[in-house]
Amino acid sequence: MNMQPQARTIRLQFIDAAKTLAIYLVIVYHIGTTQENLIGRQGDETAYLQYFFHGMAAIAVPLFFLINGYLVLNRTVLLRTHLIKTLRLYALTLIWSLIIIVCLVSIGGGRYTAAEFARAVFLLKHGENNHLWFLFALVSIYLLLPAIKAIYDHDRRVILWTLFLLFIFSFGNLAVNWCLNLGQAALGHSIDVVDGRIKRYQPFDIQGINLFSGYAWVLVYFIAGGLLARPLPGLKPIPVWGLCAVFLLGAFALFGYGLVASEYLKPKMFDTAFDGYSSIPGLAMTLSAFMIMRRVGEESGPIAPLISSLGANTLGIYLLHVIVLRFLNHQWHELAVLNSMPITLAYAALILIASWLLTLLLKRVPVVGLLFRL
Repeated sequence: MNMQPQARTIRLQFIDAAKTLAIYLVIVYHIGTTQENLIGRQGDETAYLQYFFHGMAAIAVPLFFLINGYLVLNRTVLLRTHLIKTLRLYALTLIWSLIIIVCLVSIGGGRYTAAEFARAVFLLKHGENNHLWFLFALVSIYLLLPAIKAIYDHDRRVILWTLFLLFIFSFGNLAVNWCLNLGQAALGHSIDVVDGRIKRYQPFDIQGINLFSGYAWVLVYFIAGGLLARPLPGLKPIPVWGLCAVFLLGAFALFGYGLVASEYLKPKMFDTAFDGYSSIPGLAMTLSAFMIMRRVGEESGPIAPLISSLGANTLGIYLLHVIVLRFLNHQWHELAVLNSMPITLAYAALILIASWLLTLLLKRVPVVGLLFRL
């Protein structure tokens, strides 16, 4: 989502295309059928294909962080203006958290006590409004942005060192965990599972060395996005076929680990999308997909105006799509045909367009339109 002022008039076609792809994959993920179809259908090759494509959603939210870094780190940051915008983003997230809970209660007829309602609004509730974690993550980035920007502008070696540390304590840490799990599986030992999730071993956290827990992986995408806009002079670009190969390699690595991990999580499946955000395969897929789109995405076509409008309204689509999804599910009683992957993809496109049109409509309403602006 583009969190920049609305005054920006020059749009980058590949950025809008990347944002459109990202929000579409977010919707596909939130429909939630691609992963579940593998459960109980171990002999069905189609289910494995669906699980493979489920992992493609691992690039969705990271693309948004990458795009934000690409745009924000290469602009002037005025401290006072930036801090006001950060506070507005935090307030807007809480307002939408309340709106979404109220709308979902109206659609589904759920009930909350006053304490439960307050917790759901301020702390987010899984399966209801917890997709807003993305906006809270952006708040955390924007709180640090003045310092990151100062490092970024001062010395490329220092920002690269910062990026390296963030990478080691996030992606590197998870990679070690995954390798340990694969080693245990190869030796025939069970992988430790706690509360339905594979246990992570965090030695640097226990020792108090890791200062970069939490959203460290988010900062990696953000800083990497900024650096992609300022490539090193003389560095030859990777050909498109090479980027495609990197993407597929990452996708198959994510799929393979997911299959191994899922054996220890039955009847649940390992979530290669959400848990792939902070993985090296997910990072490789996101970076390669972004660079592919930057290379080929500036060509104008008949759908260019649509892509530009979708890209300009991804914030509104993100805020509204869960409400639209829940409303349609309620009306259609979660049709069994969604077990078909092509229909699931078409359903996601329907939700995307409906959320986009609703965003365009609501942005024209006085006062209400402010809820879609930063």
